[in-house]
This record gives sequence, C-alpha cells and structure tokens, in this order.
Amino acid sequence: MKSLCIILPAYNEAKAIGPVMQKLQNFVKKQNDLVIEIVVIDDGSTDQTFQICQTFNVTVLHHIINRGLGGALATGIEYAKMHNFDFALTMDSDGQHDINDLPKAIKLL
Repeated sequence: MKSLCIILPAYNEAKAIGPVMQKLQNFVKKQNDLVIEIVVIDDGSTDQTFQICQTFNVTVLHHIINRGLGGALATGIEYAKMHNFDFALTMDSDGQHDINDLPKAIKLL
C-alpha cells in the first residue's frame, strides 16, 4: 500500500490548529487505500501550538527556535524521506487549505 506524509508547518497557530487537526484526522480515518501520517512541525511557537498538537494522534516535531517556513518545510520533507513515504504533501496549519480538496490531490498520486 502506498504511503503519504501530510506536512503542516506551524508557528503560533494555537487558535486555529485544533480544528484543522480534527478535520485531518477524520479524513485520514476514512482512507483505506493509502497509509497517511500527519506530521506537524512546530517552528518555535511561543503559544500552545505544540501542546495542542500533542493531544492528537499526529507526529509533532519541534524547532526550539523559529527557522521560518522554509526551515519547517525542510524538516517535514526530510522526515518524509527518512521514513520512506511514497508521497509528501504540504498544507497550511491555519485552515487556509480546504481539507475537502485532499481527495482531489490524492487522486493525482
């Protein structure tokens, strides 16, 4: 079975990330043809982003200092490569990307 790593860089997203994680987890539960892991890269947040993400069944990687979007994405992509995922997909952690568009993206894999 193919595998997909969904990478979400996050910086001070405590107000928005909870609902995004819940929607993503609900989506993942419905997938039967693809192994999906959600990976959040907390990029040195000073709010409760890291703690909120830890309450979900996701992998949370933590930067001690803010490395910027590029640094967070690089960490996520490196994680996906090290864990031999077939595909990696990046999403914003603030809900800007519609979870309902994921089936369209997955169909292209």
